[in-house]
Amino acid sequence: MKKLIPFVLLVLLSAIFTNQTLASDADTLIIPMDHVDGEIIQNDAADNTYSLSQFVIQEENGEVNGDGLISINGQNFDLAFAGEIYPIDNGHYAENLVVGDIDSDDFNVLQFRVENMDNTTLSFVLEHKDNGEWISFEQEIDENTFERLYQSSVNFIEVEGYDHFELADKIIPLLNINNKSQFKDEVEITNETTSPETIIDDEGNNVVKEPEFSIYGTNPSESDNWEDINIRYDRLDQLFRDLKESPTNSINLEEKNFYGGIYVEDLFKGEGWKRWRAQSGTSYDYYAYSSEQGYNTLTQLSMIIPTGYHTGIDGEGIYHQHAVYEVLHGALVEYNELTKDLSVVYYNGGISFENFEIGISQFSHTSRNVFISSILDGQDLEQTNQPIRYFVSRLPHGERVIDLWEALTPYEVKELRTESFFGPNYDDQIDYNGTVVRAVSGNLGNNILRAENAHAKLTGIAHIPTGNLFFRPSNYYKTDVRTNLFVPE
Repeated sequence: MKKLIPFVLLVLLSAIFTNQTLASDADTLIIPMDHVDGEIIQNDAADNTYSLSQFVIQEENGEVNGDGLISINGQNFDLAFAGEIYPIDNGHYAENLVVGDIDSDDFNVLQFRVENMDNTTLSFVLEHKDNGEWISFEQEIDENTFERLYQSSVNFIEVEGYDHFELADKIIPLLNINNKSQFKDEVEITNETTSPETIIDDEGNNVVKEPEFSIYGTNPSESDNWEDINIRYDRLDQLFRDLKESPTNSINLEEKNFYGGIYVEDLFKGEGWKRWRAQSGTSYDYYAYSSEQGYNTLTQLSMIIPTGYHTGIDGEGIYHQHAVYEVLHGALVEYNELTKDLSVVYYNGGISFENFEIGISQFSHTSRNVFISSILDGQDLEQTNQPIRYFVSRLPHGERVIDLWEALTPYEVKELRTESFFGPNYDDQIDYNGTVVRAVSGNLGNNILRAENAHAKLTGIAHIPTGNLFFRPSNYYKTDVRTNLFVPE
């Protein structure tokens, strides 16, 4: 059964009272919420009634305090909470939504929202710490009050000095009403994924190895927790282009005929991790995490586009193989299953790719072709001052790279964009320790790949003697895929 949990437009049966906003001085905003009835929106099992009395919310410089009484079945109890407010400055709710990070010793404050959409309202949802009931309180406010709260939240983040992604890390978890519930189910917040890899079987044949997946987070699992939903690149790419071109940053999937298939809608429904790795047509991968909010579902999603290219062999037999992976269309979106409306809640707020590692391997094991160096580069990364790690596969001449990731061993730690050298040619590598370098990789470590159009690039530099043109390099990657839509306790 669907849980009637509000997310964007709170559809409540609670009484709406005309707001009387008072200002005690030029800096403090006072909003009384007296005789406001609450609506139980989840776990209503005991016919309890809730209402606020003598309750006052004060805001100053982006900090919010609430204090007064909450009546439960006619008996009054103290209620106090405090926290900060943050503005939504892009997407469908740009400059029309403020969310709060609010805590209380009395109740769990699951959500605090001030919005100026169809109606201008202030609302918050409390969770009873004993019986788990969710109670929503909502009150109309005037637009001047909203504007003042919005501007105050803008001033607050400017004083704090948040950049785009620091603000996203604050706001996105607050949009998920489940995060602060003490009764929430534990879920995996990080998945590890590996691109399909061609390996050599025992008979010397090239075969595609299906990746193995391990789960990290608050509830590790031995099973594969990905749901594979097949969506062609052109359909998903066009969907996000339409969203960006829409004046409201919103589209109706039913009017668009689900972009050629029901699987597009399936991507934005349900709970948990989803992905697809398209190996035919335009190659691309997408990764997504969804969380249900009643009839609305939030989905955090990013696409990765792989590009591989090489430069020709120069007069000294030097060959450059480039493996590039670029982030495309990273966003947090909301889907309403009743109206079929899909809206962008936060642009450039997609999945984070951590410990991103790119590998390049050659199939030739009897030639004198060897990797002599590699260099890992990146653009628009987060934490670009963090060290990176290089790996190599050193093998005796004639031995195959059977499994790339198992064959690689740590080589050295360097700064981003710093070249790592392994020996200038086949003879020097053999003379050094009797092995040659047949595969290389570079790991970004804590340099995070998340921003739209950010990319990571590994260049494998090989020495190919005259007449030894059989090289056939292949590119792969593996990474931890992290969402901030769900926050563990």
